[in-house]
Parts: sequence; structure tokens; C-alpha cells
Amino acid sequence: WQVNLKPKGLGQSRNLTGVYRLCLSARTIGFVKLNCEQPSVTLQLMNIRRCGHSDSFFFIEVGR
Repeated sequence: WQVNLKPKGLGQSRNLTGVYRLCLSARTIGFVKLNCEQPSVTLQLMNIRRCGHSDSFFFIEVGR
């Protein structure tokens, strides 16, 4: 999916803002910057504490 990462939380601390592709597999979620082939960040699904939505925003909280 094409997503727009906002400068909040992990997006701000790792300078991950702008348009990315969200790639979901059975064990990981990756964010790939447009026009790049390597993921900018890959998260293990087991390290995602919670996720949800508020209005038109979807969020992911990482940590154990």
C-alpha cells in the first residue's frame, strides 16, 4: 500500500516522513521509500505493541 508517513514518533526520530510503500509479510512490516528497492525500516510483527486508527490516520506503536 502507498502510505504517507507523518513526522510523529518513529517517523520523526528516524526521519521517516513522506510517501512510502507499506509491505506486509507473515512476519514483518516494511516501509520502502518510493523509487528505492530496499526497505528504509523493517519491523518484526512480534515487536508491534498495538495498532489502530483515528479519523483518517492509521498508527503503529512499537515496543514490548
